Formats: sequence, structure tokens, C-alpha cells
Amino acid sequence: MAEAGARALPPRIGAPAPADLDAVASLAAFASVPGWPAASIAASLGDAAAIARVARDAAGAPIAFALARLAADELEILLVAVAPAWRRCGLGRALVDALLDAAPAARAAHLEVRASNAAALALYAGAGFVAVGRRPRYYEGREDAVAMRCALAETNP
Repeated sequence: MAEAGARALPPRIGAPAPADLDAVASLAAFASVPGWPAASIAASLGDAAAIARVARDAAGAPIAFALARLAADELEILLVAVAPAWRRCGLGRALVDALLDAAPAARAAHLEVRASNAAALALYAGAGFVAVGRRPRYYEGREDAVAMRCALAETNP
């Protein structure tokens, strides 16, 4: 768990460094996001269309991570993971905002989220995403995904 004093400090958000790969993969595992071992994250980060942001605590350790891919004028948010001790303090929203800010040419953003993940659904709704569909048994063939989309034309001219 994060120290109370360290948690009170605003985290720094920026691009991940190659040395962050294992920590980022651990964050994905803590967040129960299937399909994102270190090798998959490394491959995605190597893609020229990838946009990634990491939040760091006062000591510089990664405490949250987000990954997206820009294709033409559409941003696909692939992964948002926050360390358990740092959840519910705005890091997920800050990372989503950082991804959107990093893609000024994007006219829309989309993502999939577990239907049972009420916290993530609320986070994305608060960021302007709306549900546009459902993907049955998307996660491990057992759980539905909610497809969400956010129009950015108003904020990204």
C-alpha cells in the first residue's frame, strides 16, 4: 500500500521508459486485464501508432499505466491499469485525459470494458464515453464487454 504522504502528492504523468516494462506488466496483472504480459505490452509500445502514459509516485515508481493506438482519426484505448493502493484517486481519469490530449487529431475514441467493472464504466462515462454496444463473451469466453465511444470533434478541432 502506498504511504499516506506519498499518496497525497500529485503523481507525475508522462511517457513510459523501457525500464518500466515489468512494472507496467504487473499493473496490468493487478488490474486483471487478460492478454497483456510484458511481451505484449513491449510489442504494442514498439508500434509507431502507440500512445502510452505512466503515472509515477513521489519515488518515481510506476503506479498506473494506459495504452492506446491511433489509427487515422480514431483513438482506441487498449489498457488502463492502476495499482490497487492508488485506485479511486483520479489516476484512471488523469491517464485517459492524457491519452486524449496526446492525440489531438483524433475525432473519436473507443474502448471495450468488462460489463461487470462498474468503476471503469463510471470512469469512462465521466470522461464522456457512451455505451454503443455489447460484445458477448468477449473476455475469456465468459464475460461480456461493453463497447464505448467518445466523440472528440468538439474538443479536438
